Amino acid sequence: MFRDDGTATWVIGTPFEIGFSASPHGDGQIAVDLNGFTQGPLQGKTLYCLAQVTPETTLRLDCEPGSTADARPTDYDPKQTQEFRRP
Repeated sequence: MFRDDGTATWVIGTPFEIGFSASPHGDGQIAVDLNGFTQGPLQGKTLYCLAQVTPETTLRLDCEPGSTADARPTDYDPKQTQEFRRP
């Protein structure tokens, strides 16, 4: 769940709070940075994501961990891309 104050709830496993930023990334895509992981394998890392909201209210998200935004995917890898649908 993303909130207007730049925080979100990470709900994979035990839910906890993280930070995020988002900006347009061309061609209807959004660059999303997820940070502030305090537990698990992403602790201390940033996930650099490529995102898109489709007309069907689906969020497509492909992320890679890294130390700079150069880690951000340039396209959606079918093996890595997650899709989240609003019920």
